[in-house]
Amino acid sequence: MHPLEKLIRQLESNIPAHGQVNTAVSASGVGWHIEHSLITIQRIIRAVKASDPGTYKWSFKFNRMRVLVTKTIPRGVAKAPQVVIPQGQTDEATLRASVSKALEMTKEIAFIQRNQNFTHPYLGQLNKRAAIQFLEIHTHHHLKIIRDITAGMPH
Repeated sequence: MHPLEKLIRQLESNIPAHGQVNTAVSASGVGWHIEHSLITIQRIIRAVKASDPGTYKWSFKFNRMRVLVTKTIPRGVAKAPQVVIPQGQTDEATLRASVSKALEMTKEIAFIQRNQNFTHPYLGQLNKRAAIQFLEIHTHHHLKIIRDITAGMPH
């Protein structure tokens, strides 16, 4: 099982708490964090898969290095781009459908070439390895927020 699949399964295990909100932790509820994470996984895999590996050119980006080396995303520092913000319902049926789609897309990772890539708005250009690493870090970041929401803990 791909590590990203395990994280998606962890998101899935939080679906029963999709309606929970704790504004001391986040203005958004558990369902929003699950859906946002799943949308991000789907969009990045799709973008990397559709890219031309010949366009990849490594360059130093401090923010990218900080996130990939520390394996953390600081809370409240960056805003999610509009394209990965959930639109509409984050009910149980919608979330389960998104989980299925994200799990299906993780199977495509094996067929992505090393230098296929996408450009992240804050981290710059990420090749396959860095993009998958970012997805794992990003999903873990939202799982921690979900844990804090469900535990009633402020960040």
